[in-house]
Amino acid sequence: MYDLMFDDNGNFVISKIIKVMPKHIVLVVAECCRGRCYKLSRDKSACRIVQRLLDRFPSEEIRFIFDELKAEINALVLDEFGNYVLSHVLLCGTYEDKCYIIDKILDDIV
Repeated sequence: MYDLMFDDNGNFVISKIIKVMPKHIVLVVAECCRGRCYKLSRDKSACRIVQRLLDRFPSEEIRFIFDELKAEINALVLDEFGNYVLSHVLLCGTYEDKCYIIDKILDDIV
């Protein structure tokens, strides 16, 4: 399943699974992303999977996604596709996640 996330057609199918399938099935997709969220976030197609998971679940249920991205905030801000994932966290994430991103960006500026 992981390889399909990087393929334009496979990505479309996985995005549909995330959107329409029951939660317990979608959590299998989320688990497939564990340990790989940074790499997924930097890919043209795969970044959409991370965004769809952020849309579908409350932050607490997929906490590992943001936890994996935390160390790479500055790189993701500048990344062609990673910036979309961070923008999505700013829309869907917890207040604490949003503050963390803003603080990291501001620390880099100052």
